[in-house]
Amino acid sequence: MYEVTVIIPCYNVELYIERCFKSLESQICQDFEVICVDDASNDNTVSVIRRIASNSAINIRIIQNEKNSGPAVSRNKGVLSASSEYLTFCDADDWYEKEFLSKLLEQLETNDADLAVCGYSIVDEKGNKQNRPLPHSLVIDEKDQILSLDVDSLCMLMVKTTIMQDTLLPDIRNGEDMAVVPLLMIKANKCVAVTDCLYNYFRRSGSASEKPTMKAVDSFILS
Repeated sequence: MYEVTVIIPCYNVELYIERCFKSLESQICQDFEVICVDDASNDNTVSVIRRIASNSAINIRIIQNEKNSGPAVSRNKGVLSASSEYLTFCDADDWYEKEFLSKLLEQLETNDADLAVCGYSIVDEKGNKQNRPLPHSLVIDEKDQILSLDVDSLCMLMVKTTIMQDTLLPDIRNGEDMAVVPLLMIKANKCVAVTDCLYNYFRRSGSASEKPTMKAVDSFILS
């Protein structure tokens, strides 16, 4: 069994998914699997993933939705298919820094915590990068302190699989992260915050980074 499962919901991302997988190939931690859930793409997304999988040392599983159902449904399918100790998420047009998995996993195991969160960066189509680090690196076991982190994106965290499987996302098209992340934090016995910007959001017109979830993260971190 792998220690970590990375869940990637996919919809018409043939132009971006390869960059996402390159960041996974370069992870310092290699004890992980990837579950890609394709949401009835009408481009070559599935073909590209299959080509990548055939040439990769990473264990990549593909789940295909029969009809377009939205990212919440796709993520839940990945969550319920995971058998690892921990899981995390990546959007198909985004990517990890090479220390993402290793740093969060190390913090979870060292501190006997259920959930770890990190800072992130926003990268635009010209390659301009804006860092959004968390204010402090710390271990938190008080519920009000955990919620005060004001993190509401699943892509900024690693969580114990059993907790995530008991806290599935609501079937809504936008803002599903905001609905579930506080619940995960409340259920976590302990949360670890890592100030480092380990996740890269690619900001493009119509992408997930333009949804209310991303705007909410910006406003929380900057407040």
